[in-house]
Amino acid sequence: MLIDGRMAENDLGGFRTTKLEVGDIVSNAFSKGLANVLPLFVNALLWALTIWVPYLNVGTTIGLMTGIMGKMAAGEPLSMTEIFNPAYRKYMGQWFLVSIFVGLGVLMGFGFIIIPGIVISISWMFAPILVVNKGMSPMDAIQKSTEMVDGNHFAIFISQVVITILIGIVVGILGGLFISMPNLMFVWVILYFVAIAVALAIFLSAAAYMYQKLSK
Repeated sequence: MLIDGRMAENDLGGFRTTKLEVGDIVSNAFSKGLANVLPLFVNALLWALTIWVPYLNVGTTIGLMTGIMGKMAAGEPLSMTEIFNPAYRKYMGQWFLVSIFVGLGVLMGFGFIIIPGIVISISWMFAPILVVNKGMSPMDAIQKSTEMVDGNHFAIFISQVVITILIGIVVGILGGLFISMPNLMFVWVILYFVAIAVALAIFLSAAAYMYQKLSK
């Protein structure tokens, strides 16, 4: 069944799958990412400033890498201090475990001539957010993520490549300008920090959009 002329849903093997479109992923990544640049930049800056604080740094890392994605997927406004939400520390053990499982799985996959590693990284990409957002166990989250992504590996991979190329072009242009005008080094350093924040916002927005669609 087509929804809005773009998203197809089918009943396969007892669960519903959603077909993603590359154009939708990329357009949503940029539109929602740019709209959330400021709170993401502030949260990323606060994370960098407090990464040395034991225990607190675990919650802030979970918040930045995973929790914010859940907020964006739900369409909720991002707080400038979202990473300090103490709820994220509640999932510390499960988040560490699922991160280890995913990391080892991807590493082993790359050992089989790269492609299996790419497939596994896409299949399991939502496992950490399912642990934090849905309270699932690491293994249940990995299984659920695999089911969610089924049939969408190519669309997700291509969209990630397209987004990376587009961001790379912008960063390359900024790099060229920096080389041609070295006397404005301080300005270009600030612009590069902004560019990193924008890139983070775009990639998180892409993941949030896909998670929102596939978790329905």
